[in-house]
Amino acid sequence: MVSGNDKMDNISRLAVKSRICDIVKGRFVKGDSSLSYNYLETPIGTKITKARILGTIVQKFISDSPDKSFAILTIDDSTETITMRLWNNLDLADSTEIGDLVDVIGLIREYNDEIYLVPDMIKKIDDFNCETLRRLEIVESLINLKIKKPTSPKTNSGPLTDTKKPMEKPKRTSKEDNTDHNKNPLKVREIVVNAIEKLDEGNGADIEEIVRLDNSAEDILKDLLNEGTCYEPRIGRVKLL
Repeated sequence: MVSGNDKMDNISRLAVKSRICDIVKGRFVKGDSSLSYNYLETPIGTKITKARILGTIVQKFISDSPDKSFAILTIDDSTETITMRLWNNLDLADSTEIGDLVDVIGLIREYNDEIYLVPDMIKKIDDFNCETLRRLEIVESLINLKIKKPTSPKTNSGPLTDTKKPMEKPKRTSKEDNTDHNKNPLKVREIVVNAIEKLDEGNGADIEEIVRLDNSAEDILKDLLNEGTCYEPRIGRVKLL
């Protein structure tokens, strides 16, 4: 039997795969009783108590004081950075180094208006394809939540397609119906490949911009990555080979 307090008003007590930017920009809410949990309300509307993030350790500090041992690690996932603080399980910090790609599960906490993580798990990742998979998983969850990230206008090239969502959808002509991208996977593949080429200004094309082009663009992008037509030089960006 699940009580009302256990339901927690849609607050997730499981580790939710998240972007760091959504954690550090969230609003930390303290429970109002001993039966309530602290949680984070993210800018995208989710309520979570524990997060799972994948990123690179960029800073590491371990106190050598015998009476007050603690460690602080800073992790970067290309959207933002967040600190991880450890007091008792310092072996998690000892097993990592600056530059390591790690998968982290941790409780979300706040002190002096700073949101940080208390990790339960820090796992070093050797397969950098995991970055691509995690990024696509998060993009898929954002799409399911109908979260749209505004894009900056490109000044050095013409627009790839109109990604703005009008207040009222205009009526489509028969000509437009015949060129519906969803009805032609080869056409979508061509659009995705052209998008990568046009959006890549040297550091790769933004995945989120690409998957917004068509409902099936994400699946096409996964196929391109699997077949080696493109690769991800850094998390969230793709380049053609």
